[in-house]
Amino acid sequence: KQQIILQIGWDEEALNIRLRDDGPGLRQQTLNRIGEPGNSTRKGQAGHKGLGIFLASDLIRQLNGDIRFSNITSNDSASASIGGAQVDITLPRRTLSD
Repeated sequence: KQQIILQIGWDEEALNIRLRDDGPGLRQQTLNRIGEPGNSTRKGQAGHKGLGIFLASDLIRQLNGDIRFSNITSNDSASASIGGAQVDITLPRRTLSD
């Protein structure tokens, strides 16, 4: 809707990135196929083919990282006030310095 929150942190082992928004969240069918080529909620609109998340996910995995997509739930008291979708990325620091 109006807000995106970006949190970045790190420790000796990893760089951690969390991105949250206050939108309606992701539909379950989108979550089930997220990161696959051709999976886009905007497919067919001005050339959107769902490749952006696929390429980003592939790059993160090539760096031995992890990317997870979810919806913010009311159980997450720190985020419940904004609702929406959440992306968590973890990148091992050793792969970033090579």
